[in-house]
Amino acid sequence: MDAETVKTLVPIAWPLAIGIIIFLFYQDIKRLLQALLSRLESDESIKLGVVELRGARVTRDQQPNEQGADVYRDDSGVESREATEADFQRRKLQRYSSRFVRLVHRVLPTGNSKFPLKVLVYVAVEKILPGLDQDKDYVPARINDIDFVEYYLGKYYGSGKWGNWFVVRNPENKFAIEYFAEDNVNCVARVHFHDKQEVELVRYVDLEMENVVLEMDRALKNQAEQQRRVAKE
Repeated sequence: MDAETVKTLVPIAWPLAIGIIIFLFYQDIKRLLQALLSRLESDESIKLGVVELRGARVTRDQQPNEQGADVYRDDSGVESREATEADFQRRKLQRYSSRFVRLVHRVLPTGNSKFPLKVLVYVAVEKILPGLDQDKDYVPARINDIDFVEYYLGKYYGSGKWGNWFVVRNPENKFAIEYFAEDNVNCVARVHFHDKQEVELVRYVDLEMENVVLEMDRALKNQAEQQRRVAKE
């Protein structure tokens, strides 16, 4: 196999490997996700890191009472009050001012014992839901409208005295960056469009789901090992 062929295959190797793993262990992944969802639906608390969280459930049809506040569930303590048109317009302005571009992150296993997790940070475009008139006739940005994205993770990332800005110009992976997960990070991203407009986005990149990610990774590895043992017998 020549060098040019290897160079061509490298970019698709990992996506192909991930696709094969998902195909082989689809039922196991599905069961793990269903278990997590069933815990949420049954109001069981979920332990994230060292903190046990319990959500106050809200619904689409939740209505305020005549006094403007409605205790929906006594044990959750959530209250509901009616929003105003000003609230709606302010939220709408916040969404439109960023051209529907959002900063997103994922926490993934690495297989590295020293750094078991990595963080993937990238930009995504919020989808306009069909059938809703609140965004009718608005055309959000597309990934191809973006020229480049700059990321700033703070003074401890990069060799500069105050850290470095990391510039990504390749849209192929949604202008993604990745780094080994050591702590929670407040990430600032400046999105530069081809029409010279610029928006600044902020995301708190947390590791609250690290135990869930590692547990799912261990479960998949254990399942793979069991299948290898069965195949040898």
